[in-house]
Amino acid sequence: MEQKPLWLHLYSDLLYISDTLSRQIVVMIIMIISHKANRTILLDLPLKSLVGIQLPGTELDDADLHGCDLTGADLRSAHLKHATLEEASLCFADLTGACLEGAYLCRANLDTAEMTLANLRGADLHQANLYGADLFGADLRCADLEGAWLGGADLDGAILTGANLKNAHYDGETRWPDKMNPQANGAVKEK
Repeated sequence: MEQKPLWLHLYSDLLYISDTLSRQIVVMIIMIISHKANRTILLDLPLKSLVGIQLPGTELDDADLHGCDLTGADLRSAHLKHATLEEASLCFADLTGACLEGAYLCRANLDTAEMTLANLRGADLHQANLYGADLFGADLRCADLEGAWLGGADLDGAILTGANLKNAHYDGETRWPDKMNPQANGAVKEK
């Protein structure tokens, strides 16, 4: 019988760990072991609550975090390229400088998320809640923001070339890049 690698044992144990700090430590150990073994692990966590997890700079490309609660998570400079974060809660999460290129964030809750200088190029933010999110200087080229809620969001300095803003809703508190006409690009101002 073939013996399972240590990271796989730890991964299985994640199902039974209830407190966030212990779960966070196990996730970090898995990342270290996989890195030393020169393996990329597709993090397909069966977990729903990762509230407050601290994973700055972590490689999570292609991770399946569908529906996970990442409220208050520290994901600064994390690599989440092509990650699935559909219907995930990232309220108050710090995604400063994170790479979310091509990520699937459809219907994700990014209420008051810190996303300064994040790379969201080609990301699917269809119907995402970006209320009060700080997207200062973010790269949103070719991102799909159709139907997204952008009330109070700071998009000042963001790159929106080729972004789909059709039916994206915003309010008087939303800050847009200089010379940007959101309505001419399909966005709808709420009164």
